[in-house]
Amino acid sequence: MKENIFVIESWNETSIIEMKNGAKHTKAEIKKTYRGELQGQGALEYLLAYRSDGSADFVGLEYFEGEFNSQKGTFSMTHSGTFNQGKVVSTFKIVPHSGTENLSNLAGAGNYTTGEGREVKFSLNIE
Repeated sequence: MKENIFVIESWNETSIIEMKNGAKHTKAEIKKTYRGELQGQGALEYLLAYRSDGSADFVGLEYFEGEFNSQKGTFSMTHSGTFNQGKVVSTFKIVPHSGTENLSNLAGAGNYTTGEGREVKFSLNIE
C-alpha cells in the first residue's frame, strides 16, 4: 500500500464576518496536490467558524481530478473538522455517485491529524 500524502500548494482565506468578541467566519480556497493511491489535483473550499480563542470548526467541499490506483477520473469529497492550538483533526468522504470516468463507482472516506505544515499524511479507506 502506498503512503497517501497531499501537499497544500496555496491557501487563500478571506473574512466573511467579524464579531465584537473576536470570533469570525472565513472562507478559504485551497489548492492541493495528491501523491500515493490518489494522484492528482484537488480544489477545496472551507467555511470556517473561529471562536475568540482562535480555535475553529470547519466544513468543506473538494473537487478531485486525477487517478486512484491508475484509474482516471474526478469526484467530489465533503470535509468536516476542527482546528485547535495548531492541530487540525479532519474527516472526509467521497460524495456518493459524484465520480466520473473510471472513478464513477468510487466510494470511501478518510481522515488526518496534522499540525500547520504544507505536507499532510492521510488515511484512505476505499469501499
